[in-house]
Amino acid sequence: MSLAHVRNGYVLGIDSDLLPQYRLNPFATRHVAAHAALAPATAAIDSYFEQRLSGQQHCYTANGRQALNLALQLLDLQPTDCVTIFTSSENLYISGCVTRQIEQHCRWSRKMEPETKVIFVNHEFGLSYPNLPALKQHGLPIIEDCCYAFDSATAANQMGQVGDFVIYSFAKYFPVQFGGLLTAFARPLPASPLDETSLQYLKSVLSEYVERLPEIRDRRLHNQQWLAQALRRFALTPRFDFPAGEVPGVFMFAAPAELDLPELKNFLWNKGVHCSVFYGEQAFFIPVHQELSELDLGYFVACLDQFVNQ
Repeated sequence: MSLAHVRNGYVLGIDSDLLPQYRLNPFATRHVAAHAALAPATAAIDSYFEQRLSGQQHCYTANGRQALNLALQLLDLQPTDCVTIFTSSENLYISGCVTRQIEQHCRWSRKMEPETKVIFVNHEFGLSYPNLPALKQHGLPIIEDCCYAFDSATAANQMGQVGDFVIYSFAKYFPVQFGGLLTAFARPLPASPLDETSLQYLKSVLSEYVERLPEIRDRRLHNQQWLAQALRRFALTPRFDFPAGEVPGVFMFAAPAELDLPELKNFLWNKGVHCSVFYGEQAFFIPVHQELSELDLGYFVACLDQFVNQ
């Protein structure tokens, strides 16, 4: 008996080796060939960062984790020191990618401690931490995590302009397979740990996409609005309201108490949709990036409809 089940033009029941793969990040297999065909041009990204990062040092890394680890090394922390983590939502959820890097150097806390030597600010999923400049009153080094917030900025929040260090992860915003960035104000940075061939490749790919930033921003905002409208019938509402100038990294929704979110996570992964629970809340997130069309988003809706009504 066939496992195939088609509904509204979407295959919702099929063998695992034929599932689609919708990542939280925008990279897809087709980008492998597209990037291999690019000419080795770096002028666009060099010019972009020269203008954007005026007054800042910057260093390319393999990913955001390596950028964070490098910043922590430069701060020369002791095992008894503490990194205090603040997040946009004040939810206690924080990615293990962050905490594991910190634990290689010292301990971490979600509140100010007597041993706090560094403040780490996570601009969650593109949403700015409120009143960021106020953290300067502590007189401690600040690391801003802009991994999901490459193109989010407003004059009020000064995102990426307050921290002594700022870290970025290109793969969370562009369809690339690797790449991060560490920036610093008034602090020298070492040479990039990337070998020259990898660095040249990364710059070539970034040069291709940095020219499309307005298009990427508009598509993500469109997808956010489209999903917000489409999921209303399931009583799913956006968890974050993005002020003008800020761009979503995922589509985060708040869900009714009766919706089993851990089970929904298993269900959607088995449909080829990368997703997760926003632990500590009755909230959940799915992809929203620029590589998704409305028909792709419709697949998410069809899967959610099957889950809710099964």
